[in-house]
Amino acid sequence: MAKLSSTSQLRADIEQHLKKNRQTALTASQILEGLGLKEQDRAIMLGVMKKMQDEGALVKSGQGRFGLPEKLGLVTGILRGNRRGFAFLVPEQKTEDIYISASNLFNAAHGDRVMVRVEQTKRRRREGVVVGIIERGKNRHVGTLNRDHKRFYVVPDDSRFAKAVQVAPADVNGAQPGEKVVVEIEKWARGNRPARGVIIERVGPPGTPGTDLLTT
Repeated sequence: MAKLSSTSQLRADIEQHLKKNRQTALTASQILEGLGLKEQDRAIMLGVMKKMQDEGALVKSGQGRFGLPEKLGLVTGILRGNRRGFAFLVPEQKTEDIYISASNLFNAAHGDRVMVRVEQTKRRRREGVVVGIIERGKNRHVGTLNRDHKRFYVVPDDSRFAKAVQVAPADVNGAQPGEKVVVEIEKWARGNRPARGVIIERVGPPGTPGTDLLTT
């Protein structure tokens, strides 16, 4: 390809080149040369590749090489959580679900679009570990406000979202412990730090008509 095409065609060309190449991953320079592009086209190509990375269609390794997830043994899909802490990845390729233990979620949560590396197969099922969060799921949850000394937290009604959301006293917005509320996550869990949010709506005491309709 001697001439730079449209960005959509360039994306297709990048995918095709990486798919056909014998190596699992290539440097940006190798891709540029392989597509017959000029050095002046590098910035546009890297922009297209960055968007592909953001969408989970391309992976950049620690060595600065780029590869397709499937060639690197990675699977993209949506997490389906469980109240016991573990989750299953529902692959976008419509293959068998992949079991993810709580320790291998690395702060990913129910509903997130993630990338998973299959580690092993046990008891006739595939098991994996989350290696990247591509897109977060919903950030608003209905739950019950609780208080532990000076700390407030909301336990989501949806048990698939297994961890509580911490709320600063200034962000409780008048809600009282025991009330049903809507919490909006502003900072997702990271490392040992829990997710943090702010209460944006007071629904009412448990059993308030209609609260069951807000949990889905």
